[in-house]
Amino acid sequence: MSILQPEGSPVKIRNSFLGGAAAGFFQSFVLTPVELIKLRMQMQGIGQWEVFLEFEGHHSSPGAHKHYNNTWDCYVKVYRAERLKGIYKGFGLTVFRDIIGFAFYFGLFDYSCQYWATKKKISVDELSFFNLIMIGGLSGMLSWIPNYPMDVVKTRIQADGVEGINKYSGVIDCCKKAYHSEGMGTFYKGLSPTLLRAFPTNAAIFTTFVMVERWLKKHTRLH
Repeated sequence: MSILQPEGSPVKIRNSFLGGAAAGFFQSFVLTPVELIKLRMQMQGIGQWEVFLEFEGHHSSPGAHKHYNNTWDCYVKVYRAERLKGIYKGFGLTVFRDIIGFAFYFGLFDYSCQYWATKKKISVDELSFFNLIMIGGLSGMLSWIPNYPMDVVKTRIQADGVEGINKYSGVIDCCKKAYHSEGMGTFYKGLSPTLLRAFPTNAAIFTTFVMVERWLKKHTRLH
């Protein structure tokens, strides 16, 4: 596999980290509004449900109240109410999360490929299908660990005030309140299912990428 390097040269781990960080930075401009709208759609009605339980004192459904009819309706209403500031709520955290996450994501994969190829005394292009699955899956899992707390805080910030009162005045306030009320463990809530999802997802992504790249190289040489 070769990312930002000449054909046949050793893997430059630094380039992979830098390339991954750049990819994470630029994708944040697209991903921030997408994640915010998805979160708003998933959480609509939650504030109403909690208020209903508190004041009515029973557990029957208060009725299906939907503030947003569909994804586009959600986007339009958020933009009209909060403008671009609302659409890009949590942008800074998304940038920070994805720069770190994607730097590790690509860097670890290239480093691991080079490490195992050197250990087996073969080229990176000769790594087996099983090797690629394991390296890709583990790289995806490990890339989540350093930036997961940022993802938790970002989600809380983006979800704050959905059909209710804002709890946080900013990122630092969110971190303080989360820590004081739930302890350090709150910043890693949901990590286990995230890692379980990350392994097959990233194993498929990297293995498919490498196998297609090899196929293209082979057939390009033939022609």
